[in-house]
Amino acid sequence: MSPLRKLVLSPLLVCFGIAALCFGSAIAMAQAPGDLGKLDLPTLRQRAGAGDLGAAQQLGWDYAHGLGVARDYAQAASWYKKAADAGASFSQDELGFLYQKGLGVPQDYAQAITLYRKAAEQGRASAQTNLGYMYEKGLGVEPDSAEARSWYEKAAAQGNQAAKNALARLEPPPPAPAPIPVATAPEAPPEALPPARAADSPPRTPVRARARVLSRQDVVTLLHDLEPKRVATLVILRGVNFALDPAAEKQLRAAGADDQLLVAIATHKRP
Repeated sequence: MSPLRKLVLSPLLVCFGIAALCFGSAIAMAQAPGDLGKLDLPTLRQRAGAGDLGAAQQLGWDYAHGLGVARDYAQAASWYKKAADAGASFSQDELGFLYQKGLGVPQDYAQAITLYRKAAEQGRASAQTNLGYMYEKGLGVEPDSAEARSWYEKAAAQGNQAAKNALARLEPPPPAPAPIPVATAPEAPPEALPPARAADSPPRTPVRARARVLSRQDVVTLLHDLEPKRVATLVILRGVNFALDPAAEKQLRAAGADDQLLVAIATHKRP
């Protein structure tokens, strides 16, 4: 059995645990991710109500992804907010994404940026990538490639693959000013260059979210713009129409897919 198949069958990857966070003595220490993923809904609610940030984040994740409960983005936002208000960077990042997409809350780019920034300033790489994306695309702010590059570089320095892909597609920074040349005899004007040949094909259009079941090429395209965790969320929401054979796995890994995304693909194939 291949390592990937073993991962698909592993219960540790079925339960997406949330790392325990502790903010002051008034906040109870959360259990380890594996333990939280095994708790039933009433127990998680009780713990979250008592101030366990890990339990609140686990509830948010479960509701956002329909793990053990019906998918409910409004409930996910509510539980993420409890932890985000206490300073939990994971929930700030996840709640920011819900505001960016208008899932369970009104779409609000300004609020998404505020939440992404709080998490990014705590060093969360995925939030730094998301904040860079908002500046790159001009969502809620004026487009600012320099600011986008700055946040992408911070995330890429932590190994975030989506940030590395984003830096690769950004235009290079402007060159340094050329030194003032010493006056010399005028040179003959260069020959005019022929006009650039028009592109043979139109530019690639982005995949429309939630429009249809994802193909393999859709997933590869999404990996150019989003981190693997976000692509995995879309795969869970929409499903895929291809089998995760060795050729597909090789292509997706080359595009930046991680094990979590590959597991989502392997477990969400639709007819």
